[in-house]
Amino acid sequence: MNPPREVVHAPFISRLVMDGRVAAFIIVLSMAQQMLGHQNCDNSWLFMAAERLLDGGRPYVDFIETNPPASFLIYLPVVALARLLGLSTEFVVCACVFVFALAVILFCGAILRRADLLKPAEAGLLLNLACVALIFLAGLSFAEREHLAALGVLPLLAVYAARMQGGPCRLTDAIIAGLIAGLVIVLKPHFALAALCPVLAVVARTGSLRPALRAENWVILCLCIGYVALVAWRYPTFFTILPMLVDAYVAIKRPLREVAMEPWFLLNLLIMGGVLAVGRRACLQALIALPLCASLGFAGAYLIQMKGYLNHGLPGVSMALLAAGALASPALAQLRLQGGDAPLWLSMRRAVLFGFFPVMMGAPILFGAMLQFTDWEEHKGVLPAVQRLAPAQPRMISLSGQLDVGFPVVRRAGGVWVGRSHSLWLTIASLTLIDAGVGDDAYRGRLATYVDLDARSFREDVIAGRPDLILVDDDPRTIKAMAHPDIAAALADYAPRETVGDITLWMRKP
Repeated sequence: MNPPREVVHAPFISRLVMDGRVAAFIIVLSMAQQMLGHQNCDNSWLFMAAERLLDGGRPYVDFIETNPPASFLIYLPVVALARLLGLSTEFVVCACVFVFALAVILFCGAILRRADLLKPAEAGLLLNLACVALIFLAGLSFAEREHLAALGVLPLLAVYAARMQGGPCRLTDAIIAGLIAGLVIVLKPHFALAALCPVLAVVARTGSLRPALRAENWVILCLCIGYVALVAWRYPTFFTILPMLVDAYVAIKRPLREVAMEPWFLLNLLIMGGVLAVGRRACLQALIALPLCASLGFAGAYLIQMKGYLNHGLPGVSMALLAAGALASPALAQLRLQGGDAPLWLSMRRAVLFGFFPVMMGAPILFGAMLQFTDWEEHKGVLPAVQRLAPAQPRMISLSGQLDVGFPVVRRAGGVWVGRSHSLWLTIASLTLIDAGVGDDAYRGRLATYVDLDARSFREDVIAGRPDLILVDDDPRTIKAMAHPDIAAALADYAPRETVGDITLWMRKP
């Protein structure tokens, strides 16, 4: 009787996925992916915010960001390095993230080896998996704050794994892991869940509060307190516009049904559920339990934000894949050492071949990893139109509530952004909430004030910046905003020149 097909091919699969040298191929492929593609709209805007800060601009005055200062401060050293080297910010950011990712992965491996938690037979698979889940998978969200969060929480999980299993952990390792994880939390406070869930698991498993009081957690706490003090000292304007951000930006939430049905969130739940169903008691092991808990924390952060964006779903899926790989690695190691009749492999082969591997192949497609190879455009045809119609280094602004209308096209065209904000997000968000009848009369009155403020700012930016191009989308809310007297006055000297898809390029009248 012939053995099942999956067993016949399993030794080749095992040799391939367990060979740590495959990681080099994954990294080269990831580099090609980012070189052929481009940085997304969020990153492009934050790079520009960091550049304006470096040029002496005042945050929340000369440029308006909808997030706390860490969102652009994290890129500030890289922008300075790019200028020193005479290279583009995008190139240097990608290079630095690759270096950071490799350093984090190798650092975690060292922590786990010293704690005797990383078996040599499984190290190759986990290295390859980490390169896929933490580097290649990011795709369109490469170097996003969520991507950095997935990388930054990893050393903390390695330290927690040593604490859970009672293995040794150097004080310097714990401090470094705490510093990196602290930076993750200041990027977005929601990310604290990705550290809190694992440390609670360690406390529950050890039956002691001591792991929660170790050096890495004190470092995280001190860094977060220091960050709040820094913001209050250096960027007090953020607190003056915070009520506006809460009223208009944070209040825009998609229905839970829609957010929960996004494919990246469903994939996160599917992988976590599959690991628990297949692993059962094995899921109590540190290398499986802690990534699972981190994935749960990132899923919670995704639901707290209630935006449903693709990048918000990335870190949860990355952590879930690491947990699935830690579950599958012993079976694949047995297969390599003992052949197709390895007992553990025989019990798990269907889950690995028909669950783990298909998800590993499909997840990068979901996060746009393949789109980067095609140099995908956010709005197809707009960049060529800008390059054809506008002068060199065009001065640009957008009339839209969407960040991706103006970014990254302005940077890809070598243009200059003349707006203080990346879009009319404040106007569009306020009009959306007013039309939906959200809140009481006082709240809607504040929103109407925000519309007037934003429209006046747009007119001032157009007068001062004299843009060559104004990008206008066809959203009904944008059309409604154009009727505001200040916006209408700003457009008085401009006329539509060409429409590409849902974007119309307005240029100055002769």
